[in-house]
Amino acid sequence: MKRKMIYFLFILCSFLLLSGKVFAEGEEVTTVTATNEKKISNYKTYCKKYSDMNDKLLCCSGAGEATDIEECKASMLNACVKLDSLQRRYECCEKIKDKTDKETCNRLSNQYCSSTDSVELTRQASNVKIVYEPFDYKPDGFDDPDSENYSVVYYMMDIKIYNLNSNMYISVNNGNTEYEVNNSKMNSDGVVVLRDSDTTEVKKYTFTIYADSPNCKRKILRTIRLTVPKYNYYSTRAACEDIPEYYLCHQYINFDVDAENFLKNTNNYRAKLEKSSNSSKSDDKSNKSSINKALSTVSDNKIYIIGGILLIGVVITVLILRRRDN
Repeated sequence: MKRKMIYFLFILCSFLLLSGKVFAEGEEVTTVTATNEKKISNYKTYCKKYSDMNDKLLCCSGAGEATDIEECKASMLNACVKLDSLQRRYECCEKIKDKTDKETCNRLSNQYCSSTDSVELTRQASNVKIVYEPFDYKPDGFDDPDSENYSVVYYMMDIKIYNLNSNMYISVNNGNTEYEVNNSKMNSDGVVVLRDSDTTEVKKYTFTIYADSPNCKRKILRTIRLTVPKYNYYSTRAACEDIPEYYLCHQYINFDVDAENFLKNTNNYRAKLEKSSNSSKSDDKSNKSSINKALSTVSDNKIYIIGGILLIGVVITVLILRRRDN
């Protein structure tokens, strides 16, 4: 009987000790509750104690709100994300079992760059230059002056990208479509040319330059915005023939033009030019008239003027001679 009691007490004590151990191990987790203001900080500290990445991520799952869990997991994934090469980052991420966590790990790994790589890639991206240039295209066979299609011309716009190298690529968005380009599309002059055949509207382009180097992927290096004008069909109107410099007559414009305002404004501009021209001619005539009058006066009195000049010359000569004699 005593032996049974001893066994019973031994089992009871063992159970209490084990319960206490489990409680002690879970105590740090239980202190991290949804009402604790330092829960994320506590979870980040606590979950790092696990050596296996999957255990760390599983630990973060209890952090509370979705944003809290995401923040906690991101801090754990830094162990993979900040490895010194993209290949090592991928290898680290591949060990993660959960598909979503693995995708997050790879995405963050692609975006991460060391400070050295980031500075150098940003410097390279700063050299990228993007401009637009009108391109007029006449189809083959339409260059015969006697052809009824001789006047047919297609007005296009070339977007030219300079200094794009293999360490980066560009996402192009013109408000209607989005696509990616890299230096594989570079021509023999070292320029990437994007030809837009639709010039019927003003387009606002956004060029996002991403890193594409061996250790950095999809890190945004720079964003360039460019407003590309549209072709102005009013520029070919007869009203613009003698005033091509007028802003409504420019071949490419950044605004809309309607027929009524076009005719009204071009006529007003032409009237101002004519008024200014007439005023200028009037001033010229007035100046010429004054000059002619002066010349006429000189001509009418040339005998007196010549005589005066001779008299002054004699007086000056006499004065000089007297000074020498003294």
